[in-house]
Formats: sequence, C-alpha cells, structure tokens
Amino acid sequence: MNKNKLSLLIESTINSMDGAAKATPAPYLQTRINARLQAANEEGNSVWERVSMFLSRPGIALATLAFIIILNILLYNFSESNGSFNNTLQNLQASADDNPMSNSFALFDIENFQP
Repeated sequence: MNKNKLSLLIESTINSMDGAAKATPAPYLQTRINARLQAANEEGNSVWERVSMFLSRPGIALATLAFIIILNILLYNFSESNGSFNNTLQNLQASADDNPMSNSFALFDIENFQP
C-alpha cells in the first residue's frame, strides 16, 4: 500500500467521528419501561409469589419472627413438665421390656448364640 493512501485512510477514520453527537432517548422512555416492567410483574405473579413478596418486607418479617418466638415461649412455659407424652414414652419402654420379641434389638443380640 502506498503511504499517501494509508495516511488518507487514517485521516478519514479520525474524521469520521466529527459529526457524532450524544444520543438522546425518546421522551418519557424511563416511565414507559417502568410501567411495562410493573405490568409484566403483576401479570406473572402467582398468589404464592405475592404472599412471599409481602412477607419479605422487613417490618412484616420481623413482626412474624417476633410472633413465632413469643408463641414458642408461651407454649413451652404452659406445657406440662411431666405431661402425657413422657408417660406414654415410659409405658412404651415398659411394654418393650416385658415383651422382648417386639424389641428388634433382642432378635439380633450378639450374646444370644441360639437361633
């Protein structure tokens, strides 16, 4: 290539940006984009997504967490310490001791050599 031709190509490349101007968006473009995004979100959200968005708000989440903690404390304090659950467990253990065949560990006892 000729040096004159190369310098002309370089010069034309540099001058090609002389007429460039800053691009300007159409009026109210941001407002229209936000409106379409909001409409798309409202149409596609199921009931569970709306509930999860509502519950994920910080105020609602903290109130729900406080309610669950207080409910657990109240249930723990008002439950019987020697309630029916403990008695049921003791009865099951006693019946397992009385009938060793219902106890699965008795069937596979290492010390029991007879079949």
